[in-house]
Amino acid sequence: MVGRRLKHFILFGWTALALLLAAAPARADYFKDLESAFMAQRRGDYDRAINIYTNIILSSDLTPQEKATIYLLRGEAETKKGQYDKAIEDFNSALKLKPRYSQALYFRGLAYEKKGFYLEAYLDVRKAKALNPDKANYERKLAALEDELAARGQEVPPPGEKAPERRPPEKSGTASDSGPKAGREKRP
Repeated sequence: MVGRRLKHFILFGWTALALLLAAAPARADYFKDLESAFMAQRRGDYDRAINIYTNIILSSDLTPQEKATIYLLRGEAETKKGQYDKAIEDFNSALKLKPRYSQALYFRGLAYEKKGFYLEAYLDVRKAKALNPDKANYERKLAALEDELAARGQEVPPPGEKAPERRPPEKSGTASDSGPKAGREKRP
């Protein structure tokens, strides 16, 4: 009986190894593309980074956590490019896949801040801080947003209370891409 189990285990092990090796080239391409996108983003070539991230999302067999990370990275590139609405879409997609993703909440808060939606920014950063209380930059950003809200005469709702209806930003000239989405790559 033991010999038979060992034989099945060895057969299963070889089959699993063969499947992993067959998948390895696809995973290697994924990591190569991810590295290319990351390096393009570091160089400030945000269009290239966004295109590569989009291709990874559309063509790769990613786990939900991996896909959430790619959405986060693409959202960061879009934020740096000033495409805040697109970035917020990507951070929302990341949060649908990984609801307790503190970085996605934090970066969505930064995009809201750039759009002039300080209360939404504050609420997202506060949620991120609650999920990851050891992040000093979350605490600093939270304090800065509290100051901004106080300067604007806006009150922060206590934790657990629903935020009031969104008001448009008061200053003009805020970079935004809220216009038509002509020329946008297909989103998954």
